[in-house]
Amino acid sequence: MMTFKNLRYGLSSSVVLAASLFSVLSYAATDSIGLTVITTVEMGTCTATLVNDSDQDISVVDFGDVYISEINAKTKVKTFKLNFNDCAGI
Repeated sequence: MMTFKNLRYGLSSSVVLAASLFSVLSYAATDSIGLTVITTVEMGTCTATLVNDSDQDISVVDFGDVYISEINAKTKVKTFKLNFNDCAGI
């Protein structure tokens, strides 16, 4: 009876360990991630606009697809500007 219990626990532990290895491997195989940032900019006494490199008004800074290698190398760069106009008291 004792041998049966040890065998049962040993097999259960082996199955759990094997399953966890497969789940870790599935995460390692991912070559991209998703990121959405939502924020609220409180308006003060200025009018603020978000513009791209060509000074065109935009509402989203679109990075497109970004891969982990680009994050590690810090090569995915998107330039944008916040323009503030009609500020009172400045």
